[in-house]
Amino acid sequence: MLARLLVVRGRARTLILMRKTLVDGLLRGAALFAGAFVLIGLAARWRDPALDTSHWLVDLRELPNLARIAGLGILGILAALWGVRGTPLRRLARIVREDATPGGPEHAISRPGAASQPHLEGARAAPERDLTHSGPPGHCATRERGTSRSSHTPFLDPAALTRRPHERFGLAPLALAALAGVAAWDTASVLFVHWRGDVVLSAPPLSLGVTLVLAIAAWRARHAAPAPVPLVVAGTGGAAGAFALALMLCLGTTDYRRPADAVVVLGARAYADGSPSLALADRMRTAAGLVTGGHAPLLIVSGGPGDGAFHETDVMRQIAIDAGVSADRILVDRDGLNTRATAVNATRLLRDRGAASALVVSHAYHLPRVKASFESAGLRVYSVPAAESRTMLKLPWFVARETAAWWVYWTRDRLG
Repeated sequence: MLARLLVVRGRARTLILMRKTLVDGLLRGAALFAGAFVLIGLAARWRDPALDTSHWLVDLRELPNLARIAGLGILGILAALWGVRGTPLRRLARIVREDATPGGPEHAISRPGAASQPHLEGARAAPERDLTHSGPPGHCATRERGTSRSSHTPFLDPAALTRRPHERFGLAPLALAALAGVAAWDTASVLFVHWRGDVVLSAPPLSLGVTLVLAIAAWRARHAAPAPVPLVVAGTGGAAGAFALALMLCLGTTDYRRPADAVVVLGARAYADGSPSLALADRMRTAAGLVTGGHAPLLIVSGGPGDGAFHETDVMRQIAIDAGVSADRILVDRDGLNTRATAVNATRLLRDRGAASALVVSHAYHLPRVKASFESAGLRVYSVPAAESRTMLKLPWFVARETAAWWVYWTRDRLG
């Protein structure tokens, strides 16, 4: 009966350790992602300031450039260092195996051959020692030849394991907390401009989610458990995917309309008979409404070939005219074969006319990549999601494709 209870106890300790390892591994991955995203953005800034997208995660653009770069650089390095501190799988397996031993790790050291294990400090042959457990797990009172001394085995102690990263990287919790504080300030700023009516939020601001994740990571970093490298990698990949999805949900659905120099609308499918697809009609209706509503004097329609003889831009131009936009206020980009091409071509057209800002119209899932492409081209843009007449049937596929496409564009611009 006692042996069974000891086995159950050992298994319970193992499950607790595995749960802590899983949570802390994923949080380390999220911290690594945040640190790498900030650092890559700052590094790309030296090549072209337009490539710095660190403000998409934490926005310190109100500070002087030198203070902003130094502050974000230090915080990003500390967050990334905490994230990459993983534990090899073999070491974790040994911890779990010894915790699963009946009686826990304190009984594991009395097994034959345990004295040869290098991590047991001062261990000798088992017959020479009388081990009685007292105190916290992993702490054994050792009596040998009439003397009494205490040896501590932190390697086998889950509580000691959770303290090891803190002892090595004591600044990591402070760095993560500082990043969370900046994200919280961003959240308050967004909510304020929403309350003032400058933007229309359809979802909680992205910075709110960033605040919560970084705050939890900062709290756990004080006594974080070691994590195997594959868990950290999984956490990093999960954070990257979640970040792209959150951009679509939060940034893509937010209406930033305001006075600008032009409206740029990106094309979608035009059928062979000259009729627009539902997506194209929704985009054009929203863009034409911005021009006729007085938000901008110019409309740029950008697209590629349609299904038949009708070019996307011909269909788009006609829809705009039918909606009340005069033909002399419409500029046509027939070479907008993809998002990057539209950003480059529209930026050139607007700069030739002395324009400095634009409203961009597309679907919510597409707008984060549109905004990133225009910023890389050097034009300040404000996104306006197309008012959808109905939800698209292929929306899950479009979102999945756009998640990968956003990272392809972002990586190519900064690392290519």
